Amino acid sequence: MLSVLEESLGLWEQTVAQCLHPDHKISPKHAQRISNSLKAVAETLLAETEDAARLAQPLLSRLPDATDEDSFVLLDALYHTPPHAVSTLAPAADRLRALLCGPDQSRRIAALRCLRRFRAAAPEDLLQEAAVPLADDLPAVRALRGRLTGKTPAPLSESEASLLYLSNLKTAVPWVVKNAQIDLLQADALQHTGNTFHTATHLSNLLSVSEHLPVREHAGRALLTISTRLSVDQRNEIIVDLMRELENGQEQIARFIPRYLGRLLSTMPEKEIRESIDFLDGLLRSGSARAASTSLRTLGSLISALPENSVLTEHCLGLLLTGVSHYDESVHRSAMTVLCHDVIGSERLPFSLRAHCFARVSKKLLCLLAEPAPGKLTGKDLRIPAHSSSGFFSWPK
Repeated sequence: MLSVLEESLGLWEQTVAQCLHPDHKISPKHAQRISNSLKAVAETLLAETEDAARLAQPLLSRLPDATDEDSFVLLDALYHTPPHAVSTLAPAADRLRALLCGPDQSRRIAALRCLRRFRAAAPEDLLQEAAVPLADDLPAVRALRGRLTGKTPAPLSESEASLLYLSNLKTAVPWVVKNAQIDLLQADALQHTGNTFHTATHLSNLLSVSEHLPVREHAGRALLTISTRLSVDQRNEIIVDLMRELENGQEQIARFIPRYLGRLLSTMPEKEIRESIDFLDGLLRSGSARAASTSLRTLGSLISALPENSVLTEHCLGLLLTGVSHYDESVHRSAMTVLCHDVIGSERLPFSLRAHCFARVSKKLLCLLAEPAPGKLTGKDLRIPAHSSSGFFSWPK
């Protein structure tokens, strides 16, 4: 067993090295994407193991001698690991001090985020030094420094919020700076309602048009968080704007909207939800395969966010079955993916909800798949994990 653990640690160290320094034949832009993917690998790996502290060591041990570029990647990866994975940041204290005082705002943010996440593991003197603002700090950096001491950021004026909105839309601003500014705007919207609606509109724009996926996802989560402070009319206006983006059918814009739009829809009164479902029904039957696929993903997100006993679930399931019977192959596959993977096969949903959905669609689904057209998914392709499906066929009649 010890040899297996040593081998797995060695493979993980090789993976870290390859992510930091990909092959020289790879283009610089592609190499940067590979480096940025280290955080996703580290987050998944350390979340699924009981030996997170051991597997975090290859990241920590490289920090003291790392370059500024490698330090940012390593700190970004550490930030996505469990808090108990790091017992002490003392060996990397000098490297963190250099980044906190360096000219690059992105690296300051990366260092401050790690200090905040692993506060218990950081030396007290390092925390005190990090909390002292510098003259050229961005507003988001000053806010991060203040949070180390529990200081609440002051309310943003209309002009200060406008500058942050403008900065987030600039392509030259790094994604980590944009995420930090989204955090500042979110905190301000939750504490002071003066800019809440304008901030929500800005976040919906970022969700639609930002060129960086982490920014889109962060903006979507922040939009859901501050939506509780919006009135029904304000939420409805945001939803209408996002629906229009789905209607445009542009894949690069609409593909990331459904998971957040469905959850936002679930917070509306039943009348507005029904109107939105009717709009999605229209997109499904519009003849545009891209618009139909995004509407199906939105319906799947809505089902997962609705209460278990909601009468609207039946309507959404019916529309998913309409997608299964669609003549376009891409729409058919999207409907099957949403129904089987995102709803019935999703372990994040309550078992009772998944059981209800399966009981409602199983016979109709088998009928639709009984005579498949060439290339379409069949009943054999309805692959639900064995540990999930075993319960579906053992219910009492």
